[in-house]
Formats: sequence, C-alpha cells, structure tokens
Amino acid sequence: MTDLVERRLASLRAILMQSDAEIRAQYPEYFLTYYTYLRIIRNPARIEHVLQKSHDMYRYLEAEGKDILDLGALRSAMRGQHAVVHLAAIDSSVTAPPEAVFDANVRGTWNVLHAAAEAGVRRVVICSSSSATGLDYTNPRLPPVYLPIDEDHPLRPSQAYGLSKQLDELVAQSFGSRGGMEVVCIRPSWVLFPASVRRVLDHLRDAAPSASPSTPGRHREPLPILRSYVDPADAARAFRLALELSTTPYRVFIITAADTFEPEPTLPHLEKVYGKPLPRVVKPEVYAGNPHASAFDISRAREILGWSPSSNWAEFSARFDAPEPAG
Repeated sequence: MTDLVERRLASLRAILMQSDAEIRAQYPEYFLTYYTYLRIIRNPARIEHVLQKSHDMYRYLEAEGKDILDLGALRSAMRGQHAVVHLAAIDSSVTAPPEAVFDANVRGTWNVLHAAAEAGVRRVVICSSSSATGLDYTNPRLPPVYLPIDEDHPLRPSQAYGLSKQLDELVAQSFGSRGGMEVVCIRPSWVLFPASVRRVLDHLRDAAPSASPSTPGRHREPLPILRSYVDPADAARAFRLALELSTTPYRVFIITAADTFEPEPTLPHLEKVYGKPLPRVVKPEVYAGNPHASAFDISRAREILGWSPSSNWAEFSARFDAPEPAG
C-alpha cells in the first residue's frame, strides 16, 4: 500500500452529520458507515456486531452536534484531513418533505466538497444511489434505454431523492474537474440490511411480513423494480477501495450484486414489468451466461476499482433464512 493511501487511511474521518436531529438515527447510511469504518481499520466484525454497535455511532453524532448544512462546522471538521467519506443524506425511506430532502442532500454535498477543497483534502468519496437513474418505483413505466445499465446510461429521476443524487454526482464531477482534489462517487443499489433481507424472503415465500417495530419518521418503500441489491459489507468494501484507487480526478462506480433476488430470470421479469419489446441488450452474453444477472453492469467496478460482490443471492440470503432459535 502506498504512503499516500496510508496517510489517507490514518487520517480518515467520515463526515456524518445530519440536519434533522429527530430522524438522525433513522438513516441506513449510518449502518453502512459502521461497515465502512470497520473495513477501513481492518476489523472483521460480523454483521450482528455492527448492528449492536450502531447506537454508539448515534451518540457520537449527537455529541459532535454538527450538520452538513453548517458550512462553518464543516470547515472546522475538514482541517488536517487527507480524505473524506461523505455518507450523510436524507434517505429515500425517510418521510420528509421533498424540499428538505433536496436541500440536505444537494446543498449538504456541495458544502462538504467546498469545505474539503478549501482545506486541501486530497480525496472525497461520495455516496450516490442507483435512484439517480430514475429506474425505480417512482417511475414504474420508465424502462432502461439499454441493458445492462452502466455508468453512462442516461439519468432520468423524477422525484426529489433520485434527483438529489443525480445532482450530487454533477457537483462531485465539477469539483473533481477543478484539479487538486479527487472525487469518487459510489452508486450502490439497495443496501440490503437484515430486516430487509427477511422482508424479501417473506415476499418470495408469499408470506406475511415478519413482525418488526415501526420506526418513527420512516416508511416502507416498494421492492426495487430491477430487483437489485448489495450486501452491506460489499458496499463498505467499495468505499475502502475508492480510497485506495490510484489517481483519478472523478469517477462513478455502480456497486451491486451480480445477480438479483428475483426467482424469475432477469429479462422475462423486466418484460413483465415494462412490457414488450425489451430494451436493447448490448451485452447478451451476460444474460446467456447467467439468466439471473443484474440489470446493472458492474464491469467498471471490477476492472478499475478492483471490486466484486462476495456472494450471490442464494449464498447471501442463506445467512438469514435459518429458523429462529427456540427460547
């Protein structure tokens, strides 16, 4: 590992601040943050340990009392940092006015990048989202232009969250093109935490949803139309690799599992969703080799970032599919 990377990792401080104190602890990004942090310090803790520790992170954030809409606070936080992982956002599952989502996500990201550039930070890794494509439940009749969907596919979001992520990427590209600071955007699909895995498994069994306590300020979104997902530990590894990536002014990487959680093969499933004819399939060999291959193309992440998913759906879901222990 190069000296530069060692300095980045040694001085890394994830900027994790949220403007709405009442729903601060609701965001799944904070769970992902723990995965990212543990990966960076080479801690092999399992998922259960990470989730048990999540409340410590919430207390830490509250104690910091910082906010990504507070440019002054960000300027103070950036001093002496070599790299920043920016995960703070109002997630799409949070029940919040669209103007609040847009403001926190877009202005907040600009603030982070502006403060980082002023402080001489060398690299910022931004968390985008597959929602930036607009290919989700907010646009149920908007098919992909072609398959599989890569980083060059047109972005066509229509709602505040997806639009905020599209603009985050544009803001990141602007800062990266200035020189002096490298910016990498990680664009994950649905980061599938344990409760969501069990929800998917219930759906596949056509069973009643597992009982789970309601979370104030959150709502249950429909399952992703494209049936894409990513293991949280795999997503965290992508952030680590983005820190280690050789010099690049700006890059965006799609991060998702190589398959889907849909029992039906991908192309027939999409035909049912969008109707005929199917979008143009530019890599037919992908679906010939694996009929359940993702609608997203992760070639760039494999080839440039050195990232690959660690398991397929059967292997990943098997961790959560065992019966609950008695007593």
